[in-house]
Amino acid sequence: MHTTGKLWPERPPDRQDDASTPMRQRYEAGTSSMIDLLDTQRVQFTAQQNLVEGRADLLKDFVSLQKRLGLGWVSRNQ
Repeated sequence: MHTTGKLWPERPPDRQDDASTPMRQRYEAGTSSMIDLLDTQRVQFTAQQNLVEGRADLLKDFVSLQKRLGLGWVSRNQ
């Protein structure tokens, strides 16, 4: 696997960005309700929020590990 030195890509894949597109098309065609569209968007936003929270937790854990190992961390008090 090729790595670029980053923990994850800058943006999620486009298929995740467009998760609500089919439901939006159904709503515009009159085959789905606004509730269905909003529910799909809510699920998508929840998944995105969980991704951000997971990444934040990963970074916090990484910093904590580095501090405990005494690697790459310089206290401002020194």
